[in-house]
Amino acid sequence: MDLGGPKLTCTLCGETRFWTRQTLLSTRSATFLHIDWLNPGADNYICTNCAQLLWFAQTENGEEGETFECAGHLLACPICQHKNFWTRKVLLSDKTGTFFGVDWASPTADIFVCTNCTHILWFA
Repeated sequence: MDLGGPKLTCTLCGETRFWTRQTLLSTRSATFLHIDWLNPGADNYICTNCAQLLWFAQTENGEEGETFECAGHLLACPICQHKNFWTRKVLLSDKTGTFFGVDWASPTADIFVCTNCTHILWFA
């Protein structure tokens, strides 16, 4: 992963090798209308040593974004230390909701996407 700087390193164990996959960042309305494929995606980097998942939005870097606080602390990206993010709500689907076709009723999480490196921070 090229972040325009140092090589991507696992924030837990320091490993620099990762498996990759892609995941949809599904929203309630798109899921309800069965058009999940229109949702933006994320690139997942899975550490080959400790299996920590690092998520990065599939978007262009450089969007302006805003600063945010959580529990009285200014958010900072753990990858690049940048402090501007854009945000949205995404579904936290589970097996039961998927089995019964009601994923749209699943709880949501707030994601904050770093406008510098596109790393995603998740908050339930």
